[in-house]
Amino acid sequence: MDPATEMEVPLVQNDKVGRMFDAVYSPNGGAIAAHWNRPPKAGIYIIPLVGSVPYEQRSRQLSVGMQGPIGWSSDGKQIYAVEYGKQDTIFAIPAEKGDPRTVVTLPLPVDRTVDYGPTITPDGRRVAYMVSESQSDVWMIENFDPEVQ
Repeated sequence: MDPATEMEVPLVQNDKVGRMFDAVYSPNGGAIAAHWNRPPKAGIYIIPLVGSVPYEQRSRQLSVGMQGPIGWSSDGKQIYAVEYGKQDTIFAIPAEKGDPRTVVTLPLPVDRTVDYGPTITPDGRRVAYMVSESQSDVWMIENFDPEVQ
């Protein structure tokens, strides 16, 4: 949305180019990083939010596969991300060029996974994530209603 005119324009105007998920704004608000299941290669893309060139031409792919961005570094030079389905490792992908590096592997109890996507502070020093535990009892009642045969 343009704050001056209040005019709204969808970022993705053609659903044939796939859908975006988990969009996170860059520190300066000029771009987003998002998982885009854009054919032929899904992955994390950076999409500048300004310009007259169509978004699919402005975007650039950072990773290939099933990763989701969870934040940007405070200087905008890297994007923090997790692998979908295996959210216990947070890695940083350079926003310009370079190989991803592992930032942290989350300490999880045995046989547990992260319930919801973790989040990380822009300085990369603090992570919040949720792991739940469930317990249940099973009760068996016989002859609960003696009139029922």
